[in-house]
Amino acid sequence: MGKPQPIFDEDEAADIAADAEAIAEMEVGQGIPHENMKAWLLTWGQDADQAE
Repeated sequence: MGKPQPIFDEDEAADIAADAEAIAEMEVGQGIPHENMKAWLLTWGQDADQAE
């Protein structure tokens, strides 16, 4: 049996760069506002006609 593979990335520098990119996008108004995301998530598991 081989060594178990981690489920998370081991490249911390790449994680830090991705976080910085995401923060920069949010600071200039890109992304989805929290309330919009929350409303969308609350529709999960519903039929399309129930979600409206």
